[in-house]
Amino acid sequence: MAAIQFQQLGQGSRFIGHAELCNERKLNALDHDMAKAFLDQLSAWEQDPNFAGLLITGTGDRAFCAGGDVKELAVRKPEEDARAQAKRGAAYFGCEYELDEKIWRCAQPTMVIAHGITMGGGMGLMQGCDFRLITETTRIAMPETAIGFFPDVGSSWFLNRVNYHMGEILGISGMHINGADAIALNLADYSIQNETRGNIVEALSQMTLDDTDTQTIFMRLIGQNINNNLPASNVIENLGLFEHIRRLPTLEQRYEALSQLNGSDWLESVAKTTVKGSPLSIAITSQMLFAARFHSLKECFELEARLGEHVVEYGDFVEGVRAVLVDKDHSPDWSFKDLASTPTDRIHQVLEG
Repeated sequence: MAAIQFQQLGQGSRFIGHAELCNERKLNALDHDMAKAFLDQLSAWEQDPNFAGLLITGTGDRAFCAGGDVKELAVRKPEEDARAQAKRGAAYFGCEYELDEKIWRCAQPTMVIAHGITMGGGMGLMQGCDFRLITETTRIAMPETAIGFFPDVGSSWFLNRVNYHMGEILGISGMHINGADAIALNLADYSIQNETRGNIVEALSQMTLDDTDTQTIFMRLIGQNINNNLPASNVIENLGLFEHIRRLPTLEQRYEALSQLNGSDWLESVAKTTVKGSPLSIAITSQMLFAARFHSLKECFELEARLGEHVVEYGDFVEGVRAVLVDKDHSPDWSFKDLASTPTDRIHQVLEG
């Protein structure tokens, strides 16, 4: 079975394009071939006058998409030097970002069902959709600092637009949030019952789309499968605490506060994910979000592409992927041991292009 499959849903002449991630063994992680196939298919659908909308789903029960499949990018081929490896990384990220931006700009209504693990590259596919659906199983994160990277796939755009000004905290901590958190933070729109995910695909398959606009169809299906019985929002329960942390004047102070959180299992989990991050990546994330706060969507993707190539060549990405995904010793030897020693001037130069 192909790692991503496409079909046209609906009866009559008009159709909904359905992209299903089928890389279940890898939690539907998005590799370069999958991103290229999706980009090419969406481009073709957009040229078809009968294309009425887009639906994105993931197969299996565990994950919509656990992120980008980046392991191969961090393993240098025998014929490569660091520059060639960075260029190979740039080709992957460039394709992924082009796909994400195309979803954002799609002229037809777009809907995603993001169940289970939805992280990194999965968020890139999700956030550009008009109807972002989650379920009671959804677990969302931007955990890139733990592999020596930074929140990308449009994060410099969408993390700057989350509610309660939580973007930097989400980015530097890599915290895991549930579906109720995602809705509260404007990272999702509606919740449906996990067991009814297939019902939406089946209903669209049987539906005649010619006489009804797609937005109305999507809203009707959401209403038929709505689920308001979600676990409580951890973020909202601790909003005062995060507001205090957000207002601390330096990144070092905000990081220190996050790394010492306690009082509940979830807060302690936030502390644990925070301290896993590369200090260099955390500094990059904070500066990137600040630099991009007034950028256009296009400028955000351009900034992330430039920054990603630099981080693959000079940052902690190779070491982070080795420690977490290759050797799995979870003992990375980061370039800088704390935030105070990170080269903020050099980061600023890269961000400025």
